[in-house]
Amino acid sequence: MIKLKAAGLLFIVAASIFLGGNWYYQSNQPKEAVSGPALSIVDIIRDIHVFKGSVKISTIGSSVTAGAGVSHVDKSWSSMLRDDLTKLDGRMKITLTNNGYSGYSTEQVKNKVGAVITQKPDVVIFETCLINDFGQALPIEKTLGNISTIVETFRKELPDVIIIVMTPNPRVDVGPNSQGLDFEDYVKKTREFVTEKGWLFIDIYEGFKAHNADLKVVLNKDGVHPTEAGYKMWFEIMKDEFTKKTIIK
Repeated sequence: MIKLKAAGLLFIVAASIFLGGNWYYQSNQPKEAVSGPALSIVDIIRDIHVFKGSVKISTIGSSVTAGAGVSHVDKSWSSMLRDDLTKLDGRMKITLTNNGYSGYSTEQVKNKVGAVITQKPDVVIFETCLINDFGQALPIEKTLGNISTIVETFRKELPDVIIIVMTPNPRVDVGPNSQGLDFEDYVKKTREFVTEKGWLFIDIYEGFKAHNADLKVVLNKDGVHPTEAGYKMWFEIMKDEFTKKTIIK
């Protein structure tokens, strides 16, 4: 846990980030390990900005990261998130590089990690491509192994980076794939795996469910890609999660 002191607060937090280390949800830590106030993702972004003068965010994932389903990428969750973070504290310098790849599963997107590393981001948001892993009938063990490889590669090559793992939106139910698994099985197993690891995690799938989202409204006719309303809901879920004081070091 970062120990926050009244004097030099921002320097202490920012220095701890750039000296290395990994961030975890408070709920995954023993109570005796928690000795001070928790941080939100927004808190960390603010401190990176103080330390560096700007914040670089890279997303990586599938077509729902790229913004497929709407007329322009500016209507995607990533663009709305960037614009919202830019407004913090008056005006912050936030750059966001969207690495969303249509049709990519975790098996394919893991080959794009190197390209993201060259962008030298401060924050990586990894959308787990579960829609395509389900559609391509990847064994769930392969999905979880790929997720682990992707996260651990970022941790090794960018030891100071903040990594956020994220489920995609719900999709229209089409029954089990050739592995005998429903889409929700991929989400559930991923949730359990990432939670056990203690990685930063945003459950967009569950967020849509919690909002009682009408899939006819938030998804396009293909039953997969969000509409403008769907991406807006995605962004609102992220905005809420970014402000929760649930992170310790």
